[in-house]
Amino acid sequence: MNVVECSVKKIYKFVCDFFHTDMGELCQSLVRSFVLVLLLTCLIFEIKPSTAYVHSELEIPSDDAYPYETRLLNISGKAKELHLSTKSRGDKVLSCFCITSSKQLRIDLSGLNLNDISYQKGSYIEITPERNKKLSIRFDGKTYDASLMDVSFSDMKQQSFAAKKILASLSGIMKLDIQDATVTLMDSSTGKSELLSTEMPLTLFSESLLEKIQEMQKLRDAAKNVVEENKYRSAINISYDLIKYDVSIESIFAFDIQGVDFEEISSSRLNSVKYGASGKLSIAYTPISNEYDLQYQEVELKSPENTLSMNYDVKTGQLLFYGYVGEATLARMSLLPDFWNWFFSNGYMAPVTLLSTVIACVPLLKMKKEDT
Repeated sequence: MNVVECSVKKIYKFVCDFFHTDMGELCQSLVRSFVLVLLLTCLIFEIKPSTAYVHSELEIPSDDAYPYETRLLNISGKAKELHLSTKSRGDKVLSCFCITSSKQLRIDLSGLNLNDISYQKGSYIEITPERNKKLSIRFDGKTYDASLMDVSFSDMKQQSFAAKKILASLSGIMKLDIQDATVTLMDSSTGKSELLSTEMPLTLFSESLLEKIQEMQKLRDAAKNVVEENKYRSAINISYDLIKYDVSIESIFAFDIQGVDFEEISSSRLNSVKYGASGKLSIAYTPISNEYDLQYQEVELKSPENTLSMNYDVKTGQLLFYGYVGEATLARMSLLPDFWNWFFSNGYMAPVTLLSTVIACVPLLKMKKEDT
């Protein structure tokens, strides 16, 4: 028998002898009481609300904020759908958004005109990136709004997104500047495919816009005087801005979208969001809500059922959240009831309560053992 085995046997004998003393029995009762109270406490906190209603009016720090504030500028998260819009619809926006992707994209041409050729439902163009490169598409023209599907974002203030589909509402003629990619036209009416040149930007606009302009041009040509001719010429220019049409861009994989000059970002189907700001935050899982005064603190909200809404005014920096969440944290601390939240919120009260309960259980356990 070696020295280690002898030492283990001596320790085992000492522990057994100790637990047969009065002090040992007291320690056993303390351990049993602690485990019992801990299990009951955990069970109680498992019975907690699964959802809570939040409402938050916030203000995003400016770009010239202090360094510690700048780190909290990012607004990141995920959403089933995100809506980008421009309030100043009379302003001319030269670049509405840009797309980059390492995977193939598809642009639906149903009811649209591409390079002065009209296409029926089912026609589309496939844009494939060149080997070991990322394709880029720059949309030059006027965009009223755009809806992004299955979207994630890491810096909303910079209007950087990743999505699998975008439905953009455009007006007038749109120029598509495509780089580092090959473009294949799939014509449903003929069933043929054709490679398109990308040396010059592709011209895209709506059939309804074309019909309206052609109608105005006929009236202008039939004008009896200069006044009528100028009237119809102005109507043609107005038609370019008033007639909207939708363009769908999608891919099996998520692609990057860089928005330009959008003034409002909103969503009614947020899945999660993480941000840092100052303002007010209220959360209610009972009829009485709890309110918090935020001072550039990090907030994270998660809504598994996508029942959280958001409205972000890019110009003013006003950010509004409202809806139901399953998880909510402030400065990495849960805002919903849990054990650690209760433990730290009550200071010395929580540990004293636990200790008192354990000590109160000891005589009961000893009494039960003596009766046995």
